[in-house]
Amino acid sequence: MASMQSSEGVPSLLQICIRAVARNLLGRYEPELSKICEPEDARQIWNEYLRLCHTSGVTKLVPLGDQAANTFAKFWQPSHLKVSIEINHQLMPRLHLFGLTLTHLEFSAYWIRNLAWLQGTPNLQCLSLRHLRYLPPIQYRNLLAVPQLRSLDLFEMARSEEPTGFELGVVLAKLQNLKALNVTCTEVGDKLVETITFGRRLAAWSRETGQTMNAEQASWPQTSICQLRLSRTNITAATLGFLSSLQELQLLDIRKTGIEHSALLPLQKQFGLSRLVDGMLTSRNSLALAANQNRVACDCGTQEGTKPLDRWTNEGVTALLFWE
Repeated sequence: MASMQSSEGVPSLLQICIRAVARNLLGRYEPELSKICEPEDARQIWNEYLRLCHTSGVTKLVPLGDQAANTFAKFWQPSHLKVSIEINHQLMPRLHLFGLTLTHLEFSAYWIRNLAWLQGTPNLQCLSLRHLRYLPPIQYRNLLAVPQLRSLDLFEMARSEEPTGFELGVVLAKLQNLKALNVTCTEVGDKLVETITFGRRLAAWSRETGQTMNAEQASWPQTSICQLRLSRTNITAATLGFLSSLQELQLLDIRKTGIEHSALLPLQKQFGLSRLVDGMLTSRNSLALAANQNRVACDCGTQEGTKPLDRWTNEGVTALLFWE
């Protein structure tokens, strides 16, 4: 690439072009960007765009138009994304621009009312949607668009039209790769766990009695969930009985539920778990620590030290979703 500035201090042709493109972006005029093929060219345009935003007194980044967004998205392909700002819900479909590479996505956004945009993230493994307030239960079905999901965090999901967890349980049972679930500080109860484990309990009943399951019974999925954070929910000791049907249990957190800690002894013995904290069983210290510190439930390794996003990628992806 040519130097951005000539030896005499006079702006080079490249620098003049980059400044012109950035000014057009700031003015919401979309120049022809599709021919940009070098990451460094795109990076310099982006940096100039940020500089102009700052020097012009703009308090927020001007949202990029569709054509510009598509161009820059070629260079923004993060594997993980954490967003806690107020996002423009009308721009959520733009996630598909870099959704193919996303494996870990965290939103702290109370306003989310639909999950249709998950169809643009087919390779997602870990999803955190904390502090939801307005999500209708029918939207849970969109989780099926990411069948390889391994972890789901719904911490502080507000009371919904269907607070017991039945609708959610039906969907989660169908996610055969799901290992970790966090519903801490929600109003779900025994019905959630009863529904999730129904397939495994049916299979156990069939084996023990020798009874053949009918087609409907046999079609009920057998969950792979083995890490459950149920602290501060409405579960009772009945949930512990449902959990005995699981194939594996690595973490169980029932703190602040009113269940006697002694009631955990059968599960502790069955699965060979340790009780490091009252009300919590675990197979690994790291799982207990993550739950105790309220870290996002994760089964893809991001919470264990993934490198932070390149600054221009992080700012760029965020800009695609900013409020105007």
